[in-house]
Amino acid sequence: LARLALTVMLGGLLGEAAPLLAWYAFALAGLVLLLDGVDGWLARRGGWCSRFGARFDMETDALLVLLMAAMVWQLDKAGAWVLLAGAMRYGFVAAAFVLPWLRRALPDSHRRKTVFVVQVLTLLVALAPAVPAPLSGAVAAVGIVFFYSSGEGDEPAERSLEPDAGRSRGPVAARLTLGPWRPNLN
Repeated sequence: LARLALTVMLGGLLGEAAPLLAWYAFALAGLVLLLDGVDGWLARRGGWCSRFGARFDMETDALLVLLMAAMVWQLDKAGAWVLLAGAMRYGFVAAAFVLPWLRRALPDSHRRKTVFVVQVLTLLVALAPAVPAPLSGAVAAVGIVFFYSSGEGDEPAERSLEPDAGRSRGPVAARLTLGPWRPNLN
């Protein structure tokens, strides 16, 4: 709950124009990410993992990415395209309402976790006040490109989850299966 509260505090900074806003946003996002790592480590080590906890963690992470992307844009460290990083989870959930096969859960994947870590770390670096605007945009772009290009390994597994597994979905539908934020709408 502390991570969610701090994430919401980051959202509260949106639209503000304080002189130290970039430092506040960077420090707050960094603290949330640090707590995410500690929280996950404690849950695994203590055997406190649950479906609810994993879902709560995933949704908190998705909100954090959206707010970090919005803050990067607000601070003019990248163009509006950076919001794609934050919109991915919510676009995926919307697509799952239309494409029921997207609702099926994937097995746990270290690769998808790595993709998420790279995504949030590139946003954190882009948010850092010491990183100037052209470089921050490039760093954020690397994170988004990595996210979209990393899902090629999911393609065969995803195909087998569909009722019509032999039929090609095409590049747009294939891209909808990517990323660490797989919806569980059941």
